[in-house]
Amino acid sequence: MYKNKWITILMASLLALSLCNISCDKVDEEGFTSFNYNITGSGYIINVINNSKSSLKMAVRVINDNAVIEALNNASIRGVDVDIVLDAESTITGLATDIEVISGNSSGNMDSNMVISDNVSVTFLSTSDFSRFDILYITITGIYMLDMVNTEFNQMFTLQRFGLGVGPFKENAKQQLNYITDFFAGRNELHMYMVPQNMVISDKASYLLAQIYQAKYSLYVAAQYINNDLLSRSFLDAKYGGIATTIVIGQEQNTITTSFDDTEVRNSDSTTVVAGNLGYNLIFIDVGTNQRRMIFTTFPLNSNGTIEVSDGICLILNGPSVDDLHSEVVSRVSVK
Repeated sequence: MYKNKWITILMASLLALSLCNISCDKVDEEGFTSFNYNITGSGYIINVINNSKSSLKMAVRVINDNAVIEALNNASIRGVDVDIVLDAESTITGLATDIEVISGNSSGNMDSNMVISDNVSVTFLSTSDFSRFDILYITITGIYMLDMVNTEFNQMFTLQRFGLGVGPFKENAKQQLNYITDFFAGRNELHMYMVPQNMVISDKASYLLAQIYQAKYSLYVAAQYINNDLLSRSFLDAKYGGIATTIVIGQEQNTITTSFDDTEVRNSDSTTVVAGNLGYNLIFIDVGTNQRRMIFTTFPLNSNGTIEVSDGICLILNGPSVDDLHSEVVSRVSVK
């Protein structure tokens, strides 16, 4: 009897210890990551550059702002190690000669749009068109997050691997990253996927479409433009399935050759075409409920063929920040 009693106590102790370890890991994980966002102009990223002390890694499609170039030059003068990756079709002038620039992805678009500062924080940009005043910046800190984005940057900058590669053997294609892709920031949960190696919009089971088809109450889309059959169909399926659907697209949508589904989305009574163009691509799902989530991409909602050969990052956020960001986006769109 005593033996069984001690076995029971031992098992209970081990279970309690395991639960404690799980709980402690959870606390540690939440503690090492922070998340914040801003919708503004180029001044935000200039501030990130100006505050960098040792290193700055920048992977953006284009740098079209002289003030950003000046900030990069000043950072180099201060002794900051500045490395830059641009799209193959992008050019830049006026940059200090000791700043190394790699141009890549001749098959698709280099839309990773991220800036890593001092290996402490990473800032994701909704677009690298710095002439805009509605760029969405998402800044995150965290050990595992930084490991992942540094590896992604080094694939492009050091190994010169982009998209799915070129040539018959695709020898310079990006390699899939076997990293943790789930992070916690306070009460927010974040999932990150790299394009194209970790996320391809192929069918309803793909990461991005699966989120949309799980919508139960509402769907709110704010995009530069929509030129993707599967995404357009998912929005229409939500609308016709009785889900409250709102779609806001920029004026640029009217100049794009679209498929039937894309045209139907554009002409839908759920869609508003705003003057000018939006600076971000956001999909809000079930806002105001415990299932709320937001999809953010550093790349436009192009066709599958374009996305599958391009470089980009997709973030899926779940938590209170979804409601806050949705409110700000709605207010900004109504102002337009």
